[in-house]
Amino acid sequence: MHFKVEKTGCSIRKGMVQIRYALYLDPEDYRYDEHYVDVRIYSKEDYTGKLDENGMPVDQLHFEEWFLNLPTEKRHNPFHNHYVQVEPDITDEEILYIGEVALLKAKRMWDKDMVPVIKNQRVIYPKITDERLDECYIKLLDIKSKELGKIDVVDTWQL
Repeated sequence: MHFKVEKTGCSIRKGMVQIRYALYLDPEDYRYDEHYVDVRIYSKEDYTGKLDENGMPVDQLHFEEWFLNLPTEKRHNPFHNHYVQVEPDITDEEILYIGEVALLKAKRMWDKDMVPVIKNQRVIYPKITDERLDECYIKLLDIKSKELGKIDVVDTWQL
């Protein structure tokens, strides 16, 4: 198992920096095949059938036949996404540590066929000021400029 900080889920929320951790299974992990899936490769412009005024196919059967004949590729989907809100002065090491803890907790539940439900520590949201938002924005840019994640976290925790 491993995780990465998913940049598309990082934002500013209620005066805090929100971080999204995408948790992934490795090939040797339990139920890996459920999240290593075939997806169709296409763009919206590829469909040449007639569309209505909302951009939806007029002939649904034609669209389904077209769709089922598209090429596929394997995609590795996360088995769980975890969000936290943190202070803007958080370090990269702390970001990685939080991801490791989330992964450990999720693995314990996943291996028991439970849906991972991870409770965060209670957050006391600060007063939102321009200075506070600037600090959050600077940290958000910093997070989005890096590839933060950890491989083989399970080995690190020796589960």
